Amino acid sequence: MSSDLEQSLQRSKEQLQPSLATPFDSIALSFSGGGFRAASYSLGVLSYFNSIELDEEDGKTLLDHVTYLSSASGGTIATALYSYYNATGKTFKEFYSKLFLALDGDGLLKNTLHILNTKAYWRKRSTKNRNLINAFSLAYDQYLFDGATLGDLAADKKEEAKIVSHLEEVCFNTTEFVHGLLFHQQVKLKKDAGTDPFFFYGNFLGSLNKEVSYKIRLGDIMAASSCFPGGFEPIVFPHDFTNEKLSKEELRKGLNISPQKDDKAERAFLKHPTFGLMDGGISDNQGLESMMQAQTRRQEGKTTFKPFDLVLVSDVASHYMSPYEVPVAKRKWSIFNFSLMKFIALFSFILVFSSVFISFSWQHDYLTLIIISSFFAVSSFGILLMMYLSNRSLRGAAKKTSGFNLSKTFGPEVVKTLLRFLKNTPVKVLLQMVSARGNSMFTLNSDVFLKRIRQLLYNSFYDSPVWKNRGKSNHVYDLSFSNDIYRKKNDDVNPSLKPSREIQIIAETAYEMGTTLWFEENDTKKLHKEACLVSCGQFTTCYNLLMYVMKLQVSIDMKDLDEKYQTRLQTLTTKLSGDYEKFKVDPFFLFNQLAVEYSLPGKEKAVKVGDIPFPENFEGIR
Repeated sequence: MSSDLEQSLQRSKEQLQPSLATPFDSIALSFSGGGFRAASYSLGVLSYFNSIELDEEDGKTLLDHVTYLSSASGGTIATALYSYYNATGKTFKEFYSKLFLALDGDGLLKNTLHILNTKAYWRKRSTKNRNLINAFSLAYDQYLFDGATLGDLAADKKEEAKIVSHLEEVCFNTTEFVHGLLFHQQVKLKKDAGTDPFFFYGNFLGSLNKEVSYKIRLGDIMAASSCFPGGFEPIVFPHDFTNEKLSKEELRKGLNISPQKDDKAERAFLKHPTFGLMDGGISDNQGLESMMQAQTRRQEGKTTFKPFDLVLVSDVASHYMSPYEVPVAKRKWSIFNFSLMKFIALFSFILVFSSVFISFSWQHDYLTLIIISSFFAVSSFGILLMMYLSNRSLRGAAKKTSGFNLSKTFGPEVVKTLLRFLKNTPVKVLLQMVSARGNSMFTLNSDVFLKRIRQLLYNSFYDSPVWKNRGKSNHVYDLSFSNDIYRKKNDDVNPSLKPSREIQIIAETAYEMGTTLWFEENDTKKLHKEACLVSCGQFTTCYNLLMYVMKLQVSIDMKDLDEKYQTRLQTLTTKLSGDYEKFKVDPFFLFNQLAVEYSLPGKEKAVKVGDIPFPENFEGIR
């Protein structure tokens, strides 16, 4: 048997081993999307990791043993900033204070809107499209990253500055609109002597060479990872990634895209590729795929980096879904009871009648009648024009590649027949049909598709023996009232893990927060949402690590471990148990402690559970 085959079989056996030889030596963290909710929860996770000393002899924390970070969307706000601060030698205190204050209130939003409306910012980056996502990228660039690029995180840059980072790799995921695949915006923060042929900035069908990727601004990378559909427009390659040291031509020259059809249209595209990138959460909202690929590269010996002993997936999304509500057409009498043809006739009449009145009023200098008639004339003309354009769009006459081109989907004759009959349908029925389709499409995009992708990724993660005793989820809702039904079996097995009512109030408040890219100041003061999310990240991480260590000690033979690791697990159990008991009494104890220790402005007054209203959805039930 050849030595290569022997090594391959040995690696396969090692991958399937249920035991761990070096628990907690190499940790990977992935952070899900979810706007400021995800960023704040991620901040809580990172701060709790930083608070736990792993081994007394070396004084390193759990965070010092994190070697890999992966994220999407809102989670990238935390991971990108932490990676930048860690790579440039800044302290955790500096990172925590910067991100906490950046998330507090709507300051970032105001700065973004100021940039959007100020020409001077766009003159400096003239090829960038002037829109909201690029305004955010410029705000990130200015207020969070000080103009830093991906190359400022890279191993060779840090080596020059003699900065030692505990991170080996980071990946900020986005989704490319060429092949519809996850696009890995990633970099190595430590030197790697391995060949690692499958590590690239992009994916296996399209990637950017390392030298060019190093010149991309972190603000643009974060914007690409967090521009969710509906809230933002796509960020465009290459235009929106240029800066004074990086041109469109250099970006295109450094791009390698595999052809799909090799037809005329694709050949023209490949000569001057221009395409959109959007939220990494579209493809993988948990940052799991890139992390699993990183583990595969490590286990197969493609890199000299050690495989992960633990992967913690921090996720503010959930499998819960509210039932779809069907819009109902109103039965009361109104002009919307008219058919579409009568509707058109009515507004045509109003337009003609208003035009006559304008002419009459103009001749007699009746200013008031001129204004009123003009209003009705313009409104009627606008409605008729909108209906005409909608008809053209549905028929595909306006643009053959239009997303609303029914002729492309059903054929022109079918569309003609359909529209002919719809002209006699009451407008209120048409509006109900449009509303139902719009609501169902929104539900599909925001719930069904994302939850299905989430389920498939989690299944591939937990069903694989590679991740046995190595993987643990860390959901924002784990300790909430909403999760009581699913969590009860764990509480019954180990009553000490059962959360207190105080913990559940904070966890439910954190879980119920919507996905936004800023906290409204009034809401922050009223509900202390940021405090709830950061604290939830802290005590939920404590809970899940404690559960993980307890199960690990039962699943593996402790005698097989080196004495150092036996002591490590025992010490960790004691520390985590002690913290969890503290959290049960005061879920904000670490949050308030850090506010004082880091001298955060405006945080002198401790946050208390009594400041948080009881979740309305569970009043009278819990």
